[in-house]
Amino acid sequence: VNVYRYDPAASSSPDGGGGWDPIGSSLGRSAEVKSTSTSANGQVVAVGASEWDDWPPCPTCHGGPDRGRVSVYRLKKNGLEWEPMGNVLRGDDDGDVDFGGSVSLSRG
Repeated sequence: VNVYRYDPAASSSPDGGGGWDPIGSSLGRSAEVKSTSTSANGQVVAVGASEWDDWPPCPTCHGGPDRGRVSVYRLKKNGLEWEPMGNVLRGDDDGDVDFGGSVSLSRG
């Protein structure tokens, strides 16, 4: 997952209508990501992966239940890096359906 900020003054666009600037580094593996949400100020991002497995010995193997997870990141003060906020939220082993399939950050 990559996060971008629109800059209407950027001249990188061929039509002169602005451009998109990357914010921070890449978050998570895009093959696992099913949903994202960004805070109103763009400083916090939630990334949901509903088919993520927590099955040893290979966390990306699809041999165990698809527990799902949600990771939340905050943009560091330098504006160049994302840092995790708290622990990763994981779905239960009891068959949570689509945990991480939809995420939303509040506006408050």
